Amino acid sequence: MTLSEASRYIVPVSRSAAEQIKTLRQMASGKFISASTAGLYRFEEEVVVQGRRVIRRNEPVTFMAPPRNEA
Repeated sequence: MTLSEASRYIVPVSRSAAEQIKTLRQMASGKFISASTAGLYRFEEEVVVQGRRVIRRNEPVTFMAPPRNEA
């Protein structure tokens, strides 16, 4: 199996451990300094539904390049 083929089986941690990450964020809320804004970190879950796609705010987004066709 090539590295390119194997990369198709990678599951981002944000998906495979989503509940554990959410729990850690909830535990950190109000207790730690935020890395991205001034002040304490605040976890605020907000779910926005647009059509059939669900967009969750305050969760990391992982972008993966589409696999290249090997000829």
